[in-house]
Amino acid sequence: MMMQSAYDHQRDGTDLSKGPAADSIRLNVTSDPANLAPVRRAVEDFARLWHFDAAAVAEVGLCINEALANVTRHAYGGATDRPVVVEAKHKAGDLLLSVRDWGTARMPPIAPRHDPLTPGGLGLVCLKTLMSEVVYEPQPDGMLLRMKRSGAMGDLQSGSELVPAARLVGDAVVATIRGEIDLHSSPELRTEILDLLNKHQPKKLVLNLADVRYMDSSAIAVLVEALQKLRKVGGKVCLTNLQPRVTGLLEIARLGSLFTIAKDEAEALAR
Repeated sequence: MMMQSAYDHQRDGTDLSKGPAADSIRLNVTSDPANLAPVRRAVEDFARLWHFDAAAVAEVGLCINEALANVTRHAYGGATDRPVVVEAKHKAGDLLLSVRDWGTARMPPIAPRHDPLTPGGLGLVCLKTLMSEVVYEPQPDGMLLRMKRSGAMGDLQSGSELVPAARLVGDAVVATIRGEIDLHSSPELRTEILDLLNKHQPKKLVLNLADVRYMDSSAIAVLVEALQKLRKVGGKVCLTNLQPRVTGLLEIARLGSLFTIAKDEAEALAR
């Protein structure tokens, strides 16, 4: 990658476009906003090589972009020539990111809030919502931001026809369900869902039902069982991208108000 002398890309001797994936990359850049896109793409490429799915790659890219933008705006007061070091590492299925600056070390709010009608704050909300861990470590001469994104696709489960993809996002498990769920297939769905819940102990289960064309009462029983399990720990089940026949069945069963219904995964994770 080329970003003139301000950009130093170290890959531990491994080309990102060829051969086995590097365990880490280190990006030395300046605080110029022109560097956002190349750094974002490099980190996305790194995540993609470690088999994170398309949604996770996009969310990681968004978070690294927002973190760097905050450095320019806040740590460096808009200066475009100050140093920033970005590192990405892969360890035991997790993506570990760090952003180091030498600016004004100011701790962000512990629980950031964003008013849609007021500029500012959305970047921190993205980090808190989309990353598994976010830790700010003040340094004597600046700030070190550490972030972790857990669970590349395939790390939670090998994948099946019914549940082809699942990933961890913070304290949520996000899973895609596909096909027609009836008395024949619902036992398999139950096994897959309970296995995810038992292994990862999430507070939220997000089920993307965009590819579920049909489900019967036995499938609803699986969803209710998952909901009951999560409610014991103060959690919830979010259903996204509902098809008309699924929505109709939930209405007949009078269960629509028990589940959190969202238009897509991003909305479900934010609720």
